[in-house]
Amino acid sequence: MDMKELKQTEKLNADTILIAEFNYASQNAFQANEDRVRIFNFVFANLLTLGASLLAPIFNLSISPTLFALIFFILFIIGILAIVQLIKLRSAWESSVRSMNHIKEFYVKNIPDLEKAFLWKTSTIPSRDGVFNISFIMALILMIINSFAFTAVLHFTLTITPLFISIYSLICFVLQLLTWFYILNK
Repeated sequence: MDMKELKQTEKLNADTILIAEFNYASQNAFQANEDRVRIFNFVFANLLTLGASLLAPIFNLSISPTLFALIFFILFIIGILAIVQLIKLRSAWESSVRSMNHIKEFYVKNIPDLEKAFLWKTSTIPSRDGVFNISFIMALILMIINSFAFTAVLHFTLTITPLFISIYSLICFVLQLLTWFYILNK
């Protein structure tokens, strides 16, 4: 159906697109708060586990190092999956925003006064792989925690010096960071 046919069969309604845009903005704000709470809970759980592993020797609790290694390995895997989830959510968000902006551009082309009502435009969409967006900051926190979890696994399973454990932890962090940018730039 071309533009003439569309104009003849249906009249574009500015109220419809404005209501949809408002609903998207409010849902986006709500979801951002929910995601932050979820990530905070994950970080808090990891920190409590780390704290418990450090306090266990103080209270002479005889917990197997293998058990701690297993717990930290599971936290590491869950953290990696959370980073992949953040990558997928960021990509899905960008696709949705591009789609919505395409629709808005269609409306603006036919009802030019609507351009003043839209704050978000195709030209202002943040870069998917930007380093100052919420997704990246959450992923960065997870990468740091994952590196600590990985370090704990090494500590509880191998007899290597703290220097090598630190080097492996840094390598783990860098690999996660490179993976983040690699997947987002695909």
